[in-house]
Amino acid sequence: MMNTKKTFSWSDDISDEEYWGSSKSRGFNFDEDVADLRTAKSLTAGSVFDNDDTELINWDDSKVETSARSVRFVQRGSASSARTSTSAPQNVHNRAHNSDSAPPAGFSFPKRDTTGIESFIDGGPGQNKTPSLTELAKLESQNRILQSNAQAAKLERWSAVPPDETVRRILRGQPYNLELYRALQEKLALLDEAIKCHDGNAITAAVLFLKSTVKKSIFNREMMLRPQALNQYINFLTQTNSFNDLEDILGMMGRIEESAMLKYKQAISSTNAETKKRNLETCLRTHFQSSPGISLETRLLQEHVSLLERQLPVEDADSKDEREGKNQMFKEYPRAASLINMPVITTLYYCCFYHYDLSENSFASPLSIKNHHQLTDKQFLWIALSARSKLRRWKDVEKLLTTKGMFGTTKMKAVIGFDRVVDVLQKTGAPTDALSKYTRLIDDPDLRLEIAIKCRCHHVVIDTFVAMKDRAQIESYKAKVLEPHTEEFYYAQNALSNSSIKWKN
Repeated sequence: MMNTKKTFSWSDDISDEEYWGSSKSRGFNFDEDVADLRTAKSLTAGSVFDNDDTELINWDDSKVETSARSVRFVQRGSASSARTSTSAPQNVHNRAHNSDSAPPAGFSFPKRDTTGIESFIDGGPGQNKTPSLTELAKLESQNRILQSNAQAAKLERWSAVPPDETVRRILRGQPYNLELYRALQEKLALLDEAIKCHDGNAITAAVLFLKSTVKKSIFNREMMLRPQALNQYINFLTQTNSFNDLEDILGMMGRIEESAMLKYKQAISSTNAETKKRNLETCLRTHFQSSPGISLETRLLQEHVSLLERQLPVEDADSKDEREGKNQMFKEYPRAASLINMPVITTLYYCCFYHYDLSENSFASPLSIKNHHQLTDKQFLWIALSARSKLRRWKDVEKLLTTKGMFGTTKMKAVIGFDRVVDVLQKTGAPTDALSKYTRLIDDPDLRLEIAIKCRCHHVVIDTFVAMKDRAQIESYKAKVLEPHTEEFYYAQNALSNSSIKWKN
């Protein structure tokens, strides 16, 4: 039997109004079609209606007492916002099918806060819950605070708050605005209030604001009247390396020494030696020589400039000789660093090491350095001994320690003491003969004995005990220290057998 399908065309004798009005479709009615819904639920796996005993809840998580045959949705708020009978089941159905997996039987929506909200479901307990008096009082208090803050913010947009309040905000790290302080007296009041609090951050903020908003003459005048703020401002300029402003403020205050030392600090900051020398000469001429109150500093600066003037040609010549290999000393003892910017003592050691024999009219002459920079005999002898003994030039060491008497005679003399001479020679690895030679020249027998034992100058130890006529000490020293059948051993034995010595023990 052939099935025929009826089609509709606009040529049929039916009006649009009749077509749409004659539809047999009807809206979903929950009460009438609950049986149909039960039949449909068996075809939908995992539906939220799988269990006849499904619990419906209000938004405050309270149960809704419902009949299996009758669930009625109520109006919320007003008639204009009422829920239709078809919308509620459709929303529930959509929730079930839009989830990643089917919810279990007895599925219920999460609990929501319902304070002050009317329940959507009729008949549920706890609906129309009203806030307590405590909660209302708390809300009213918060509301008053917010209104007060909003009103204060509106007022502060057009008028400045009192200076003490602004300073308090600075101390607490809260936002503040200084632009509303337009009159000079207001700005000074803010600065005075910051000074009262003795807080560096508040004072610095007030000072910088004043500096940026008033004339320089007014700023300088007011700062002179407030030493605490001025010192804080100077400290700020020093930390930020604002040398120009710092120089101006120090000159205005008459602090000549600090201003000169500031220029000296700027002059030595250059890494180029020639530029540094020129800057120091300018600084000496413009800031130091014109200030009699810093005469000592002026002399030291002059020596600094003259030292650079000496180091530059010596460094140029030595670096050239080292590159070309003309000086054998630089091959045997390569230079470890440049001579530029070294202290005067280091420069003296360098010249005693590499240029000891130069005449005094040479820049690299040790005697020229000693005389020009007014080094003492002790300073010169200590440095020269260290340099020449390092090279093991014992003749130079002896020459340093030899002086001429009034009648042309020579004698050994050390302005630093022969105990320190021996100490210097021992540190540079001098042989025992050289150590013994100068240990004998120590006047104090106890000190001489102590140093001789330390340096293992056995002959000096034995001779010192002989001079002290202490036979027991020689016998003890020979037994404990000296090895048998050595030169020192027989030297001690000969001393003990000397019958001309009158021993005290």
